Amino acid sequence: MLELKNIQTEVDAAHLYGVLADSEKDQAIADIFREMSGIEDGHAKAFAKKNGLTPEQLPSPSWRARTLVRIGKIMGNDYILGALMDTEKSLSVALVKAREHMSKQLPSAIRPTFKFYEIY
Repeated sequence: MLELKNIQTEVDAAHLYGVLADSEKDQAIADIFREMSGIEDGHAKAFAKKNGLTPEQLPSPSWRARTLVRIGKIMGNDYILGALMDTEKSLSVALVKAREHMSKQLPSAIRPTFKFYEIY
């Protein structure tokens, strides 16, 4: 179930970055948003493949993503960008915690002596 949630998160992020790219007036920033959209789309396809799904079987953007687009039309796209940054931050925190948990499973002789968040 977690993998399917991950797929939806990536589909939504790809969609939202695409919306930001399409509405951005500064071409350099639009290109960055398009690149981010492509990265998230790649993540979605990789999760789908891992779960035996084809790219055609990827879900559509969720109700939440479509609602964020509507809110962005009213309040501005910074609202969408803020929601994306919150999502990226929560995924990063979860990844750091998972890596720290995995490192604790290693024998103490080969366990890293640093915390993963200290690297950044």
